Amino acid sequence: MIFIKHYKTEDDLKHAKQLCISHRLFVNGWVMREWLEYDDAENIFILFKNEVPIGAAIVTYIDDALNFGIFIRKSERRNGYGTMLVDKATKLVDKKLFFTEGVKGSWEFFEQTKLEQENRTTCY
Repeated sequence: MIFIKHYKTEDDLKHAKQLCISHRLFVNGWVMREWLEYDDAENIFILFKNEVPIGAAIVTYIDDALNFGIFIRKSERRNGYGTMLVDKATKLVDKKLFFTEGVKGSWEFFEQTKLEQENRTTCY
């Protein structure tokens, strides 16, 4: 069974960050790992498959823009889970979301979504 849980309150966000870290729902050295270290996440969405977290999306403020990062376990990619997270986030977050450069393949993924590229030359 697949389901997505939305975390928004301060206590829920702390729990979601712990889940993301303990299940390694990030790429080491990339921006989502840094977002999990700080308290600036507005929303976290975790995708569960058979009660196990396999993907996450984080909405966070960077320089007054809402940025969106997403991670799906490599073995679970190309199953539509990333699109499910994007769809859920765009429905529940009532502000425009942006994406920035990420790991190999993320650019192509985000170009197929409803999100807009943020005008930045650096990746945070």
